[in-house]
Amino acid sequence: MKKPDFVPHDIIVFYAISIVFGLLGLTLYTIWNADLSNHEVKAAFLIFMFVRVLFFLWFVAFFYLQAVFCALMVMLMVIALMLCTLVQTLWSTVSSALFLVPYLIVMLIFCCANLMIFWMTPGLPLWGIWGNSIA
Repeated sequence: MKKPDFVPHDIIVFYAISIVFGLLGLTLYTIWNADLSNHEVKAAFLIFMFVRVLFFLWFVAFFYLQAVFCALMVMLMVIALMLCTLVQTLWSTVSSALFLVPYLIVMLIFCCANLMIFWMTPGLPLWGIWGNSIA
């Protein structure tokens, strides 16, 4: 699998992901403390948690299954729901929305890298490592 040129070194990715996950923890903390009985806050919390599940599915699809196309589709869903989360947190807890912006930027970079990997290696099966055994 070929990597695009704009993908940074692994150690930079590690530190960037560590900072982003710290900001996600702060986002969860601010949403949690913003009164979950409020409808807008509860909606932001539920969308935020669903994005976490989708991001885990992207991780499994990309790294474990090596299904680059499926991972790309999941990443597009993550970005769309992250934008929904950003809008919902702007209505309920503005401070948590500020923590989501770096995460959205990193997810857009991941999506671009995922797309470039898909374009650069056309021989990859659509469904990953299990796609070869079905045919």
